Amino acid sequence: NLQKQLTTNSESDASPTVSPDGRYIAFESLRSGYEHIWRMDSNGDNVVQLTTGKRDKAPQFSADGNWVVYSSYTTSEPTLWKVPVTGGRAVQLTNEYSAMPDVSPDGKWIACLYRDKDSSPVMTMAIIPFEAGKPTKIFAPPANGVSNVRWTRDGRGLSFSSNRDGA
Repeated sequence: NLQKQLTTNSESDASPTVSPDGRYIAFESLRSGYEHIWRMDSNGDNVVQLTTGKRDKAPQFSADGNWVVYSSYTTSEPTLWKVPVTGGRAVQLTNEYSAMPDVSPDGKWIACLYRDKDSSPVMTMAIIPFEAGKPTKIFAPPANGVSNVRWTRDGRGLSFSSNRDGA
Protein backbone atom coordinates (compact mmCIF):
# COMPACT_ATOMS: atom_id res chain seq x y z
CA ASN A 1 0.00 0.00 0.00
CA LEU A 2 1.58 3.26 -1.11
CA GLN A 3 1.08 6.44 0.87
CA LYS A 4 -0.16 9.52 -0.93
CA GLN A 5 -0.36 13.04 0.46
CA LEU A 6 -3.91 14.31 -0.14
CA THR A 7 -3.64 17.95 0.96
CA THR A 8 -0.75 20.37 0.84
CA ASN A 9 -1.16 22.41 4.01
CA SER A 10 -1.60 20.52 7.25
CA GLU A 11 -2.07 23.79 9.13
CA SER A 12 -5.18 24.73 7.15
CA ASP A 13 -6.76 21.27 6.66
CA ALA A 14 -8.02 19.30 9.66
CA SER A 15 -10.53 16.78 11.04
CA PRO A 16 -10.74 14.35 8.11
CA THR A 17 -13.47 11.74 8.13
CA VAL A 18 -14.17 9.00 5.56
CA SER A 19 -17.61 8.20 4.14
CA PRO A 20 -19.07 4.79 5.06
CA ASP A 21 -18.49 3.50 1.51
CA GLY A 22 -14.91 4.83 1.43
CA ARG A 23 -15.64 7.02 -1.60
CA TYR A 24 -15.16 10.45 -0.01
CA ILE A 25 -13.21 12.30 2.66
CA ALA A 26 -14.77 15.34 4.33
CA PHE A 27 -12.58 17.79 6.22
CA GLU A 28 -12.47 21.32 7.55
CA SER A 29 -10.17 23.80 5.86
CA LEU A 30 -9.06 27.42 5.92
CA ARG A 31 -8.07 27.34 2.22
CA SER A 32 -10.71 29.93 1.29
CA GLY A 33 -10.02 32.24 4.25
CA TYR A 34 -12.70 30.89 6.61
CA GLU A 35 -13.19 27.45 8.16
CA HIS A 36 -15.44 25.60 5.73
CA ILE A 37 -16.28 21.94 5.19
CA TRP A 38 -14.79 20.46 2.04
CA ARG A 39 -15.11 17.06 0.37
CA MET A 40 -12.76 15.17 -1.91
CA ASP A 41 -12.62 11.74 -3.48
CA SER A 42 -10.71 9.26 -1.34
CA ASN A 43 -7.74 9.50 -3.74
CA GLY A 44 -7.55 13.30 -3.22
CA ASP A 45 -9.20 14.28 -6.53
CA ASN A 46 -12.32 16.43 -7.08
CA VAL A 47 -12.03 18.75 -4.08
CA VAL A 48 -15.33 20.59 -3.49
CA GLN A 49 -16.26 23.24 -0.91
CA LEU A 50 -19.53 22.19 0.75
CA THR A 51 -20.22 25.01 3.24
CA THR A 52 -20.03 28.79 3.28
CA GLY A 53 -20.28 29.70 6.99
CA LYS A 54 -17.56 31.65 8.72
CA ARG A 55 -16.54 28.80 11.02
CA ASP A 56 -17.77 25.31 10.08
CA LYS A 57 -16.14 22.41 11.90
CA ALA A 58 -16.21 18.74 12.88
CA PRO A 59 -17.64 17.02 9.77
CA GLN A 60 -19.23 13.59 10.11
CA PHE A 61 -20.94 11.53 7.41
CA SER A 62 -24.48 10.23 7.70
CA ALA A 63 -24.78 6.46 7.91
CA ASP A 64 -25.86 6.27 4.25
CA GLY A 65 -23.05 8.62 3.15
CA ASN A 66 -25.46 11.09 1.52
CA TRP A 67 -24.98 13.93 4.03
CA VAL A 68 -22.18 15.62 5.93
CA VAL A 69 -23.24 16.79 9.41
CA TYR A 70 -21.16 19.54 11.03
CA SER A 71 -21.00 22.30 13.65
CA SER A 72 -21.41 25.86 12.44
CA TYR A 73 -20.16 28.73 14.58
CA THR A 74 -21.58 31.37 12.22
CA THR A 75 -23.62 32.85 15.08
CA SER A 76 -22.37 33.43 18.63
CA GLU A 77 -23.15 29.83 19.58
CA PRO A 78 -22.54 26.69 17.54
CA THR A 79 -25.46 24.83 15.98
CA LEU A 80 -25.65 21.62 13.95
CA TRP A 81 -26.20 21.58 10.20
CA LYS A 82 -26.12 19.05 7.37
CA VAL A 83 -25.25 19.48 3.71
CA PRO A 84 -25.63 17.01 0.82
CA VAL A 85 -22.35 15.22 0.10
CA THR A 86 -22.70 16.27 -3.54
CA GLY A 87 -23.08 19.93 -2.52
CA GLY A 88 -26.15 22.10 -2.27
CA ARG A 89 -28.16 23.96 0.33
CA ALA A 90 -27.25 23.31 3.97
CA VAL A 91 -30.07 22.50 6.42
CA GLN A 92 -29.98 23.73 10.02
CA LEU A 93 -30.68 20.92 12.49
CA THR A 94 -30.58 22.69 15.88
CA ASN A 95 -31.17 26.15 17.30
CA GLU A 96 -29.54 25.56 20.70
CA TYR A 97 -25.84 25.38 21.54
CA SER A 98 -24.79 22.07 19.97
CA ALA A 99 -21.44 20.98 18.60
CA MET A 100 -19.19 18.06 17.66
CA PRO A 101 -21.83 15.78 16.09
CA ASP A 102 -21.63 12.04 15.63
CA VAL A 103 -24.28 10.18 13.59
CA SER A 104 -25.59 6.88 14.97
CA PRO A 105 -24.75 3.70 13.01
CA ASP A 106 -28.42 3.30 12.01
CA GLY A 107 -28.54 6.91 10.77
CA LYS A 108 -31.54 7.91 12.90
CA TRP A 109 -29.81 9.99 15.59
CA ILE A 110 -27.06 12.51 16.18
CA ALA A 111 -25.16 12.61 19.47
CA CYS A 112 -23.51 15.94 20.27
CA LEU A 113 -22.18 18.25 22.91
CA TYR A 114 -25.09 20.34 24.13
CA ARG A 115 -25.87 23.22 26.44
CA ASP A 116 -29.26 24.66 27.25
CA LYS A 117 -28.38 28.22 28.21
CA ASP A 118 -31.76 28.68 29.92
CA SER A 119 -31.39 25.77 32.34
CA SER A 120 -27.65 25.19 32.73
CA PRO A 121 -24.39 26.83 31.71
CA VAL A 122 -22.67 23.42 31.88
CA MET A 123 -21.82 21.44 28.74
CA THR A 124 -23.39 18.01 28.53
CA MET A 125 -24.46 15.50 25.85
CA ALA A 126 -27.69 15.20 23.91
CA ILE A 127 -29.27 13.05 21.22
CA ILE A 128 -31.31 14.70 18.46
CA PRO A 129 -33.23 13.18 15.53
CA PHE A 130 -31.23 13.09 12.29
CA GLU A 131 -34.04 14.97 10.56
CA ALA A 132 -33.66 17.94 13.01
CA GLY A 133 -35.41 19.18 16.11
CA LYS A 134 -35.13 19.36 19.85
CA PRO A 135 -33.11 16.78 21.77
CA THR A 136 -34.96 13.58 22.60
CA LYS A 137 -32.45 12.86 25.38
CA ILE A 138 -30.28 15.23 27.40
CA PHE A 139 -27.83 13.61 29.77
CA ALA A 140 -26.89 14.91 33.21
CA PRO A 141 -23.57 16.74 32.84
CA PRO A 142 -20.52 14.86 34.11
CA ALA A 143 -18.88 16.60 37.05
CA ASN A 144 -15.64 17.10 35.14
CA GLY A 145 -16.94 18.23 31.75
CA VAL A 146 -17.35 16.28 28.55
CA SER A 147 -15.90 16.20 25.04
CA ASN A 148 -15.58 13.87 22.05
CA VAL A 149 -18.99 12.22 22.15
CA ARG A 150 -19.11 9.11 19.94
CA TRP A 151 -21.59 6.30 19.35
CA THR A 152 -20.46 2.79 20.17
CA ARG A 153 -20.24 0.48 17.13
CA ASP A 154 -23.50 -1.26 17.97
CA GLY A 155 -25.31 2.09 18.32
CA ARG A 156 -26.59 1.21 21.79
CA GLY A 157 -24.34 3.51 23.80
CA LEU A 158 -22.16 6.61 23.80
CA SER A 159 -18.54 7.06 24.75
CA PHE A 160 -17.01 10.40 25.70
CA SER A 161 -13.93 12.01 27.19
CA SER A 162 -14.00 13.70 30.57
CA ASN A 163 -11.26 15.27 32.65
CA ARG A 164 -10.72 13.80 36.08
CA ASP A 165 -7.90 14.78 38.41
CA GLY A 166 -6.10 16.57 35.59
CA ALA A 167 -6.16 13.59 33.23
